[in-house]
This record gives sequence, structure tokens and C-alpha cells, in this order.
Amino acid sequence: MKRFITSVVILLGVGSAVNAESQKPVKGTHIIVPAPSGFVVADRFPGYMSEETGSSVMVSELPAPFAKVTKDFGATNFKKQGMTLLTKEDATYGSYKGVLISASQSARGVDFLKWMGVFGDEKTTYMVTASFPKEAEDELSDVLKKSVIGARVSATCADPLGDLTFRVSSTGDMRIAKVFGNNILLSKDGVFPAKGIGTPIMVIGASASKGLSIQGRRAFVAARLQEIATLRDVLPKATDPVTIDGLDGFESVANATDTDSGTPALIYQVVLFDADGYYAIQGIASEQDGKTHLPTFKQIARTFTKSKAQHRGGSDVDKPRASP
Repeated sequence: MKRFITSVVILLGVGSAVNAESQKPVKGTHIIVPAPSGFVVADRFPGYMSEETGSSVMVSELPAPFAKVTKDFGATNFKKQGMTLLTKEDATYGSYKGVLISASQSARGVDFLKWMGVFGDEKTTYMVTASFPKEAEDELSDVLKKSVIGARVSATCADPLGDLTFRVSSTGDMRIAKVFGNNILLSKDGVFPAKGIGTPIMVIGASASKGLSIQGRRAFVAARLQEIATLRDVLPKATDPVTIDGLDGFESVANATDTDSGTPALIYQVVLFDADGYYAIQGIASEQDGKTHLPTFKQIARTFTKSKAQHRGGSDVDKPRASP
């Protein structure tokens, strides 16, 4: 479970450059982050964005102990996630001890730099990640660094469901166990943390990037099946077109092996495309539990409704046309 969350992850300002009105928790989180001037509240992830500069400040709350999450934050693991670790130092975020990390990454032909503030306790890890084009380093680096290290945990209780860009409903014995960022984790009987492959889980979330242009959607969907960090030997069984809440996508079922225990596993996946990116729904269970939970996974997927999404246009030759 910890590696799954880590793989989900490894996906500010001077003086008046910080917006004084941003002293309330970022939507759907418990974290207060000073918003840099010119940044607006993002609509696809918890945080802020600047379309003009192609920069963002993203807040994540990971349901895993800080010590375990940061244990994997070395140069080797960053490289596996397509990033280069530049610096890592101890830092303090209010009453929490943590680390401040700088890293670089290339995406869609653009070189980006990142400031990452990571802190937490034995139950939750908080992460604030500021990303900006390297060509804007002189203008943005110090501003975004100050915003990241200014992050604090608010005493105000956030409504994690209130700002999600989508909804799904609990079905059968699968209950909502945790909401982190723009993601929902469901598990059998709402158990959290999940007890390895012995606990069926579902994770539903939205792509963070806005305006993604995904060419070859079927290939993209197939690649996502292979990227689940806790599973190996993924063997797709079926991938079919699906339409849910007006969004076209693909529904897949695959066999796999749990990396830790060697237990045969089942993967259920739906990827739905909209105008700005995609929504991903993934259910994971042991092969034995999968026989009884696959129908439930499918029912939950069909309760999906978007809050602020537009239908995706485009003319990909493999774009799904029909609903089952």
C-alpha cells in the first residue's frame, strides 16, 4: 500500500508577492499555503496554478506515515519517477519536522524545476509541490520556495469531499476510507490502512495537469495498467470501450501478481477522457477476492459523475464510440 501511495505522489514569495487572502486551507485539505501573486485556485487539483507561466503549487495529503514515505525519497527513486534530485535538507513546517527538496524534470519537451515541502506524522504525510519552467527560474524560484516552506497544517477541519471534481458512491462492502487531494480511496468495509492484497481497494482520481493532449488513448490505457507499483507480471485480459457520465474511455480487466506476497491479483481499470485530461478508476484485489468484487468494482465505476468536466473532443482513430 505504501509503495502504491508513493507512486501516486511521484507522479514561494518575497514580501508582497504572496497573496495575504490565502490564509485558509487549500480546498479539500488541511494545509494553508501562501498563494503567490498571479496564481489562482486550480480546478483539477488542490492548490494553485498560473496558466500564463505554466506553473503550479499542488497540495497532497497521503494516508501514510511520514517516515515511510520519505524513506523512498532518494536519488534512485526520484530517477525511477523521471526526476533528478538536486538538493534535500531538513525543514520545519509549523510544529512539524520535514524536508525541503529541489528537483528537476522534463515533461512534454519542457524542462521544469520543483520545490517540494514534505512533512507529517505517524499517520499522514503532507506534501506541497511547486513546479515551474526552468526558463522562469529567476522570476519564480524564490517566490515559490517561500510559499512551499510557508505551508502549515490548519486546525480547521476541511471537508475533503466538498471540493472534489467528481463523485462516486459506496456499493456493497466497498466504503470510502480516505480522501486525499482529488482522489478517493475505497476499501472493503472502509478499512484503513488497507492490509495489503488481502483488502480489496479502489482508487479514483483526476489527472492533475490541465489541457493534456493524449494521442493513442488505447495505448495510454494499456500503459497505466503496467504502472501500478505494488503489482508485477500484469497480463491484460480484456479492454473495451465504455461511456460513463458522458465521458468516453476504456474499461480493462487484467491479471497480475502482488509484488510483496506473490499472491495472484486482479486489476479492474476505467480511464475516462475529458477536455482537460482524464479520470482514472482502479480496483485491486487478490484473484480470489476479485471473483466476488469485480461486479462491485464495475457498479462503483458506473456511479461516477463529474463536477466540472467537459466532454473531450478530438479525432483519435482509436477513440471509443460506443457504450456497453
